[in-house]
Amino acid sequence: KIYLIDPISFGGLMAPYQGKILDSTKISSDGKFIFKNLMVDKTRLLELVLHKKETKFLTQLNMENPLSSNYIPLVIIKNEDIEIITNAENVLESYELNHPSSINKEIITLKQEYLLAYKKHLYDLEEVNEENLMEQEEAKIEFKKDLMRSIAKCTYFYPILIGLKWMSKESDYERTPEFVFEQCERLKNMAPQSN
Repeated sequence: KIYLIDPISFGGLMAPYQGKILDSTKISSDGKFIFKNLMVDKTRLLELVLHKKETKFLTQLNMENPLSSNYIPLVIIKNEDIEIITNAENVLESYELNHPSSINKEIITLKQEYLLAYKKHLYDLEEVNEENLMEQEEAKIEFKKDLMRSIAKCTYFYPILIGLKWMSKESDYERTPEFVFEQCERLKNMAPQSN
């Protein structure tokens, strides 16, 4: 089943067990689905979440490994149809949109850069132990640096929010306060766009 979730706030954005379910639907045998109860009166950032039947918590997002995540951050625009192509085993990594809006194009570009940074710096890390603690921290710092460069190129409100959340799923911005402040200043001057 597929769920459409409103994260409600930045804290709820791409956060497991957060947000409000707006609609849900089953995927047909040909892989298609349509939300029938979705009313879009303005541009909104939502999350599309795919769950297998045995899932207990409907707002659960698999966040540990972005290469096997079960969600898509998506900007929904009034009167716009969206065609999504993805694989159920790696929803975030594999998703594409046919004829995406410029906002969703920017999110897809950011997603690709996020996944590249993850693969380059974090994917092959061993579990943390006393001997590799410094290596772990250095890898996390390099990952954040790559992602900060990607976020800085964003021109739309929602992709910046998504990038900041991907930069630190735990909202730990201890080593990057200046960058986060700069992005907050940029966001103050933007309103969520609709194209």
